[in-house]
This record gives sequence, structure tokens and C-alpha cells, in this order.
Amino acid sequence: MQTDCVDAESPSINLNNSFAVALRAHGDRLKDAHRPAEAIPVLREAASLFRECIANPSRDTQRQFVHALKSLRTSLMASDQVQAAVEVSHETVSLLRQLAAINPEVHRPDLAESLETLGNDLTHVQQTAEALAATTEAVEIFRSLGADISDEGRMSLALALKDLANHHLERGEFSSAAEAADEAAALFRALSPDHTEWARCHLMMTLFT
Repeated sequence: MQTDCVDAESPSINLNNSFAVALRAHGDRLKDAHRPAEAIPVLREAASLFRECIANPSRDTQRQFVHALKSLRTSLMASDQVQAAVEVSHETVSLLRQLAAINPEVHRPDLAESLETLGNDLTHVQQTAEALAATTEAVEIFRSLGADISDEGRMSLALALKDLANHHLERGEFSSAAEAADEAAALFRALSPDHTEWARCHLMMTLFT
């Protein structure tokens, strides 16, 4: 397996990157097997190796690093290491901001999703203002990606709006919560017939949670 991080004149970096890819895959297998405590050290090591490569990365290295961070965050949450998971979510967003500045078409959708995840994570540590800010930014990005064009875009925006409504509720901002929930409900209703059952489920969640 060969995944270049920098040019061929840096074989040690290439080796580290290949090892990081293998560790990331192993960590994913442990995570998917519901063994988060074992996955965490493996994914931490993978992320550490990717950090050494990220100064001059290939596109695949960037993708693998983001994937490793997301898997690490999921495993930390599953192990009730919430504060550590929040820190990893922050790092993921920071990395994706850098990548989106270079290649927005590729990375802005992932940035929006990671901001939404960060917002939800922050509520677990009672950082409601920060959660609201992260999710608001996610909503703005989803809007700019053309959520009125495809069902996938509508779903992404609707789910982010549902989270935004919940964050407003947590802060007692009932009018803003209702506004976000109404918009989410309208988007769910606008989904094509292929998504009817899925939309009905989330529409009910939007209206009654």
C-alpha cells in the first residue's frame, strides 16, 4: 500500500503515512465492532502520524486524516470521554476550515457536517452559546451549497435546522426555535416521494421534540 504524503525524497514520511492509513483502517474495524476502548489508542496513533504529514499532504492524506479524526471522535463518545471528543471535533473543524479555504467545492460540505457535529457535542459540555454558533454556521453553509436543488441538500439543511431549533430551545429562545423548526418541517415536506417515510419520521421529531 503506497499513499504519498510528500515527494519520493522523503521515504520515512511516506512510510509513516502508509502506516497511518493502516492504523486508521484497523481503528475503524474496532469501532465498527463496538470496541471503542480498543479503537481509541489505535486512532490516536493514526491521527498523530497524519499530523506529521499534513504540512505537505496529498488529497488522499487529507481525506484519511479527516476520517481518522471522525472515527476517533465517535469512539471517544462511545466511551463517554465527552470532553476529549469535543476537542477532536474542534480539531476536525479546524482542519476542514483550512482545506475548505484551499478547495471549497470539495471540503465545504464536510465542514458543514463537522460543524453540526461539533454543535451537538458542545451541548454535552453545556457550552450552549458555542453550540448555537457552530450549528448556525453549518446551516449557513448548507444554504450556500444549494439546499433547494436536491433532496440530499434539503435533508442536510433540514437536519441542521432541527439541531439549531434544539439549541435555541436549550437557551430558552423559543421564537427562534420555532422559526428553525418550521423551516426544517417545510424542507422535510418538500422531499420527493422516495423519502416519504424517512421525512415523516424526522418531521415528527422536528415538530414534537
